[in-house]
Amino acid sequence: MPLTISCAGDAEFAARIRDVLAESGMEVSIAEDEVEAQEEDDDDGNNNRQAKDLVKRYVASVGGGHSVIEFGDVLVVGIRSEPEALGLYVCDQCGFQGVSQEGIDEHKKLHGGYLFMPAFL
Repeated sequence: MPLTISCAGDAEFAARIRDVLAESGMEVSIAEDEVEAQEEDDDDGNNNRQAKDLVKRYVASVGGGHSVIEFGDVLVVGIRSEPEALGLYVCDQCGFQGVSQEGIDEHKKLHGGYLFMPAFL
């Protein structure tokens, strides 16, 4: 199965990743901001391990706040933003995100309710 690398709208960064993978001898194609790479399964059945490693190392080497999030055979490359910078509020107990502090305060009440439930329920 091919590895898909989505560069979150950054076609120039996708082209640079394509070049890195192509230089390593992989079969690579690109469509706007998305790169597909194909490599053979290794002896352990780990498909696309070399391609994933190359992408992660390249992204780490260029800096600029880029990070890689992996979902099976899909890598998403982009600049991570903190929820607060996007106007979201975050529950400090579980990470739930809401659009208002009042909503987060109501959400936090759910945590307290489970802490004090009787043992016989």
